[in-house]
Amino acid sequence: TFVLPWYFAEPVAVVGEPLKLIHANVYSSNAEYERLIDLVAAESPDMLFLQEVTPEWIAGTTSLLQDYSYAYAEPRFDNFGIAAFSKIPFDSIQHIDSPPLGYPTILATITINREQLTIISSHPTIPLGQDLHDARNEQLQSIADLLKQVNGETVLLGDFNLSVWDAHLRQLEASTGLRNVREGFGILPSWPTFLPFAMIPIDHALVSQGISVTDVRTGPTIGSDHLPLIVTLVP
Repeated sequence: TFVLPWYFAEPVAVVGEPLKLIHANVYSSNAEYERLIDLVAAESPDMLFLQEVTPEWIAGTTSLLQDYSYAYAEPRFDNFGIAAFSKIPFDSIQHIDSPPLGYPTILATITINREQLTIISSHPTIPLGQDLHDARNEQLQSIADLLKQVNGETVLLGDFNLSVWDAHLRQLEASTGLRNVREGFGILPSWPTFLPFAMIPIDHALVSQGISVTDVRTGPTIGSDHLPLIVTLVP
């Protein structure tokens, strides 16, 4: 009853230019930069959103700028740096220091199919202990509050450190009107790669109701403890 509904969804009509996104938690201590670069070369996404980005990761992925000339990064020495690379010009891009721990959340807008699309990438803390559990939920609530200020269609990406069955994710979806792109495509576990028989889906993409989802899958391992999430949408 928990699993099977994720494999069934009503077909939707698709009209417009597709947008291919990759979200990847690269793992801050991972130095296998070429594995991410090879994935990007193979998939050729329009936009790439990275989490756990360190200064070393910025230096190790400079070759991406050859094809992704629009880029924004807020690297950190902990596990909460963040970056975005795009072939499509940003109408705007900035980061917000999300409460309560001040971890950066990217807020970007682009124009596609003659409409503005807002993309938010955020990485709440791992919920180890009550204080961090509450901090994760407070950051999720701050994202929900941010989404209420956004006009037009929206995509929310990130390692949320909760699974598709978690009540706090369902609350986020209910309060924002967003839906999980996994609907109809399966569970698609993304973490931890070092326990392949116990992986759970904690990397997510949520979209507003006007966005069609044509493909969702996890990518190959890139040396991280997370698998990338590859999503094709039609806003």
